[in-house]
Amino acid sequence: MSQQSSPSAITERQADIPSGNYLLHGHGTKPLTDIKVIKYNLRVSGGIRNSGNRQKFTSSAAYYLDKAHGVPVASAGNMSVISVTSLSNSVEVWGKTVKPVEDSRLTLDPANAQDRQKILSFVQSCFKRSIPEKTYSFRFLNEILRNEPAFTTGTQGFAALPKHDVKIQVTAEGRVLVHVESGYSIQSNSTLDKIVVG
Repeated sequence: MSQQSSPSAITERQADIPSGNYLLHGHGTKPLTDIKVIKYNLRVSGGIRNSGNRQKFTSSAAYYLDKAHGVPVASAGNMSVISVTSLSNSVEVWGKTVKPVEDSRLTLDPANAQDRQKILSFVQSCFKRSIPEKTYSFRFLNEILRNEPAFTTGTQGFAALPKHDVKIQVTAEGRVLVHVESGYSIQSNSTLDKIVVG
């Protein structure tokens, strides 16, 4: 009698997370499958002169469209983005006005590697939006710092700020995996001039 792998074992094998000591492992209870999205082409005032910058420009545009609309927006190739809802507002990117123009409607399948990467971008965007900015400072998920130190060593010493490294993955079945590693970021309580003068 052959022994089949359990769904959790399959999920673990698909998780391509670097080795390390993670404080928390979590996974979504509902798989993300057949995600319906709208693809938009980016209409840019004045155009983009250097074609080598188009990928970076598209990533920046996705970020600002995400912020302006409050919904996940992901790059979908050079000069196009996708969203789960309608995008209507123009945004300023690199000093240029960018207007999203609807192109087509698509369905993302996590079994497809390219689609899975787009779903991952959506999940990361939602995760970032859930982090309270009054409590934490971050630009990327691998360096989330709590604003208040956990402990200090005095006014001329150092402060230890709780730091979190979050890694998110989406499996081929559409299961979301979240891995959190926690530690501290050590920062000086004094500026260099105070240390030298003191």
